[in-house]
Amino acid sequence: TTPIDSSKAWTLEFTGTFVKPTVLNGNRRAFLGGDNLTPFVFMNGNTVETMSFQVSAGNHVYTNASDMIWDSEVTYKFIYNGGGSLELYVNNELKETRTINYTGNFVRILGNIEGKSSAYVWQDVESGKQSWLKTFKFKYNN
Repeated sequence: TTPIDSSKAWTLEFTGTFVKPTVLNGNRRAFLGGDNLTPFVFMNGNTVETMSFQVSAGNHVYTNASDMIWDSEVTYKFIYNGGGSLELYVNNELKETRTINYTGNFVRILGNIEGKSSAYVWQDVESGKQSWLKTFKFKYNN
């Protein structure tokens, strides 16, 4: 596969229904993942109440836990401008802008993230409910 240059301007957009997690240790799955834990975009948190997106280019940045919507179909979109700014949209509404300078390559799409002690699990093991990813899009912004 061809690595994705994270330093270029890009958009990551996905729609899915994500179950509210009850167990936080388990499958560590990134939407985008690099080597040695950077760069990446994935869901992470120490408790359900702090669960949010974690983005990293060597320095980990968390989005607001209040941006997460559980048990409903939601579209999340990240737009990186290629120069230090990452925007998060939830259902096409701008929720926040984070300062981050991506470098390196994304080499995994929906791949395992190694070395994390807690990260989002894709099902509620108590109820058996599962998360579903409906669409997934990645593109360079021209």
